[in-house]
Amino acid sequence: MRHLGILLLAACPAALLAQTPDADQRVLQTLLSEVQQLRIAIERQTLLGTRTQIAISQLQLQESRVAAVRGIAYPSADTPRSALRGVD
Repeated sequence: MRHLGILLLAACPAALLAQTPDADQRVLQTLLSEVQQLRIAIERQTLLGTRTQIAISQLQLQESRVAAVRGIAYPSADTPRSALRGVD
């Protein structure tokens, strides 16, 4: 059985076992296309993450401004009157 395997390997030329240049080119083009698509996906994800962070920062800034305006317009009972007048 072992000799049969060796005989079959010797009988089949290596050229028949190798891929043709056309097949190599197709595989290379497919891999290149997938890498390009992954790169685009990563760029989009990064851009979306950055935009989300900017939106959250803007929302936090608006909330702090609203809180500041509410504090001036509607002072709480424990706010000293001197602080409301701006006099120390």
